[in-house]
Amino acid sequence: ALQLAEERCRKLDGFVRKRDEHLAHVWWIEVAAQLPRVEAGGGAAGEEERKDKSAEESLAEQGKALVLAKQEALAANLRNARLEEAHKVEKRRWEEQLLQLQEQNRKLRTSHGA
Repeated sequence: ALQLAEERCRKLDGFVRKRDEHLAHVWWIEVAAQLPRVEAGGGAAGEEERKDKSAEESLAEQGKALVLAKQEALAANLRNARLEEAHKVEKRRWEEQLLQLQEQNRKLRTSHGA
């Protein structure tokens, strides 16, 4: 069960990473489409184009940072899910062992007339 859970987590992790990369790419396309475009030219137009490119690069860096933060949060959530699943498996194992010991104890008491 733990291996199955780990495999599912790995598949989900890969899926989430690919989805986030795709969404980030789509987001950049949408952001770039919304940025004002200035025709290449001299003087003020050239300066405006440099400012636009700088703003676009700044947005790109911010977006990349957001995507990385989201990926880190998703990875932490996956680790927590794995730990929770492992804890549940271990708890069930201990509960089963406790029930077996209680049953053995009951049998010993009844066989010894206690």
